[in-house]
Amino acid sequence: MAPVAAVALVVVSCKRFFPKTSPILYDSLRRAHFPMEHVYFVVGECDEDIDDGNVFYRRFGNMDNNVHLWALSESGRRHLQQYEWMLSILDTCIALPNFTQSVFSTIELFGNDSVNALKVYGDFSMSCGYYRLSCLWSPLIAGYINSMVNYDLSPETLMRMKSSGQLEDSVFNRINLLFPNTVRALPNWRVQTHNEPNTYGTDTKRLIEAIYFPSMLKTKANHNVGPGEWTIEL
Repeated sequence: MAPVAAVALVVVSCKRFFPKTSPILYDSLRRAHFPMEHVYFVVGECDEDIDDGNVFYRRFGNMDNNVHLWALSESGRRHLQQYEWMLSILDTCIALPNFTQSVFSTIELFGNDSVNALKVYGDFSMSCGYYRLSCLWSPLIAGYINSMVNYDLSPETLMRMKSSGQLEDSVFNRINLLFPNTVRALPNWRVQTHNEPNTYGTDTKRLIEAIYFPSMLKTKANHNVGPGEWTIEL
């Protein structure tokens, strides 16, 4: 099995979601015995940039891609330099009991030397997956990511970004464009287990998807609705 220090778990969140989502995810990670010293939270849409232990508050308004922007920053590089891989997940994920073993066994199974990234799905990955940090920090990929930076937090801009193609698979696609055939889709399939039981105390319609590599649940909004009905709320 890959050593623990081979993978950093970096969770993307935002100022509005973090107080409600982080306790639930933290609890699931502890129950899965994941080493918490290797977990980092990137909280976007904040008023100022603050490093507070393993939580990094940032002004970025790039949603799923806030994690990539932090990873390229001086702070991100300093904290991540000990790792080979970054596993990025959303704060609305919940670790299952065998999450820890699956995080590292996934690298052993699919992360050979010719692979720069492993995404959780073939498409609509929500930017979740593994990124080889040496690739993410390469000038071509870093330049692309930094070109996306946004500080406009208006609902109109965030909604436009959500529907613009700048999220989901954009970084995976750019890696595969510049380093052909180095991005692999993990053999997951969307298993929609049941409607979400209001985990976060909101009325947003959600369902739960089971992901096997790595072993976790994803509470998913904006399913079976048209673009005009999408929400950026929790």
